[in-house]
Amino acid sequence: VQYLNYFLTKTKNFSVCVARKENSHRCLEEEEEGMTEHRHVAGGDGGCKCHPSAAAQTLDEMDFERGIWTAALYGDLERLDVAIGRGATNDCDNAGYTALHYAARAGHMEACRKLIAAGADVNCTTKGGVTPLHRAAMMGRWEIVEFLCKRGANLTTTDSDGQTALHRAAQGGHTQTVELLIGLEPSLKEFTDNRGRRPADLAPNSNLRNILESPEKI
Repeated sequence: VQYLNYFLTKTKNFSVCVARKENSHRCLEEEEEGMTEHRHVAGGDGGCKCHPSAAAQTLDEMDFERGIWTAALYGDLERLDVAIGRGATNDCDNAGYTALHYAARAGHMEACRKLIAAGADVNCTTKGGVTPLHRAAMMGRWEIVEFLCKRGANLTTTDSDGQTALHRAAQGGHTQTVELLIGLEPSLKEFTDNRGRRPADLAPNSNLRNILESPEKI
């Protein structure tokens, strides 16, 4: 059986697998979190026999790529300006994420500035109650967290799991973000999620737990 390496390549309107002869074989699919791979056998015609998403984008994927969200995710300021000019600043994708969610998660400060200057809702929530602040905090983007808070982000907003941005930062082990958030709102340390867990309960190491459990300075 001949094995090929397939790499998912993006074109303007669709995705195709481009074969490259090698001894190993894999098919990479682009997702928001990065590149995931799965193994499969090439067809006799040299065509990719993986699931349909590797042969053609779904309508949702095509819509996402053409929308403002991809520009925000990758910090493409030129495309972002065009999308903002079309009035897409607060457009939501199928999960309820706006461009600001994507820019905040990816740490693109200038994109965040442009979006908020254009009227982006700093406290917009997804279907799961996630705000841009949650997204920035979970990735340890402390500069974005600070910026969003200065622009009116609500630090005590909880998502559908009952978690604040501090829960998310603590769970990710992001010490600088944790210290920033508790400096702005010390009471966040005592918030419990839907399972009764405080941020300290989610901390992955003792040093961070100590920070989250230390008494407030009077």
